[in-house]
Amino acid sequence: MKNFSLKRPSNAAIEAALERSQDAPYSYEFVGASKDSPPQGWRMDDQRVVIGNADHLRRAVQALNNWVQFELSWVFPYRRDVPIQPGELFAFSSRQYGLWALNVCRIVYLINDDSDQMTRIGFAYGTVGNHSIRGEETFTIELDKTSDELYFRTTKFSRPAQFLTRLALPLTTLAQDRFTRDALARMQQEVTN
Repeated sequence: MKNFSLKRPSNAAIEAALERSQDAPYSYEFVGASKDSPPQGWRMDDQRVVIGNADHLRRAVQALNNWVQFELSWVFPYRRDVPIQPGELFAFSSRQYGLWALNVCRIVYLINDDSDQMTRIGFAYGTVGNHSIRGEETFTIELDKTSDELYFRTTKFSRPAQFLTRLALPLTTLAQDRFTRDALARMQQEVTN
């Protein structure tokens, strides 16, 4: 349980975790499955919120590229300038239930679809190394061209990865739900204000 502590991880600790994770494999076997067919038996979640209209598209994509969905009162992104490219590592710390967690993820694939009805821009990342959860999550900006509604959407499949997160499964689920709810609200606030 190296990623849990009573103190907030220092920048040096985060850099060391990123270095250790550089060649680490994904911590789950279904890499890329969020694109087409998420695995059976995993916790699934799919949520979205209206964040504006077509006039807000550029601002929404910029917010996504700056990892704004991680700027929460209890979640702290490290290096918001990490490029949104497959293979790039991203680290964040969070404080929950009196403990600090340090987690590292790797971008799996990009989302860039444009049709007559819908534009979708985003990415998926997957857990690596000592992440407290195993799985994959997508963050997508979606413009419904028929209604002119702009959405921020997050989908994920996950399982607890460590003894502590398995033991505290109800609390782990509450923390995941809180992240989703707060990330949706944060993007809505960023794009519409």
